[in-house]
Amino acid sequence: MHLQLSFPGSEVWRGTLPGGVGAYRILVRTQDGKEEVFGPFNPPERPFAEVAWVGEGVGYQIFPERFYNGDPGNDALALETDEYRFNQVWQRSSGPKPHLSHWSDPPSPLHCCHQYFGGDLAGVLAKLPYLKALGVSVLYLNPIFDSGSAHGYDTHDYLKVSPKFGDKSLLRKLLDEAHRLGMRVIFDFVPNHTGLGFWAFQDVVRRGPRSPYWNWYFIKRWPFVPGDGSAYEGWWGLGSLPKLNTANPGVKRYLMEVAKYWVRFGFDGVRVDVPGDVLNGRVKIYV
Repeated sequence: MHLQLSFPGSEVWRGTLPGGVGAYRILVRTQDGKEEVFGPFNPPERPFAEVAWVGEGVGYQIFPERFYNGDPGNDALALETDEYRFNQVWQRSSGPKPHLSHWSDPPSPLHCCHQYFGGDLAGVLAKLPYLKALGVSVLYLNPIFDSGSAHGYDTHDYLKVSPKFGDKSLLRKLLDEAHRLGMRVIFDFVPNHTGLGFWAFQDVVRRGPRSPYWNWYFIKRWPFVPGDGSAYEGWWGLGSLPKLNTANPGVKRYLMEVAKYWVRFGFDGVRVDVPGDVLNGRVKIYV
């Protein structure tokens, strides 16, 4: 085993087992001499095989909104889909509103999520020769689909490219050019939660228990005001990120079809956001 990552309170280790090993245990000895044994664990019958172009490649992560503004003409579209349009709690507050900034402007109080600088897919496409010259062979794009924020982890439409980034035609050009240059491209997939503007959540907002998507989420009371995190389960308790019930067969089918759609479209792989938070079949559903 060898240490891969270390940060306050946590470490990530990687281990390799020789072929033919049966059940095994892991002995952990802390710096103060305490020991703890974990296991036994059984290796899977069909071990996961590392994909060579991932393990042997040079990766480059791109946060599209802050990478490069290749098309200033789509900048204002960010405000048309922002969470503010759906978050009634925010609308009723006196807090700052989403806004556009020039590329060289300083961060505002909304820099995390609702201050937009105009980065887009046209910018990524324009910089592909630069990335190739760096030796990059794998591009990892943070969420590029329609959402309510600069970060994109609050999906509004899993099958639509965010208008502030471009459209499917531009995405196709980007993927084709990346492949021509010998690069693979993976997309960021967020199956654990959606944004407030997601069509299924909006149907629940309007129709409550009559909605066919009622059990796609964990609703504690209805009617409710979108953005009120006490009315439904949200990721980390955030009212802007209602949590999906991924144990629901309909949710599972939908998300799997989304992932397959984009791989067929031309992406080479998927990065799954917060996989440890995605639910299995043992869940509590609020009625």
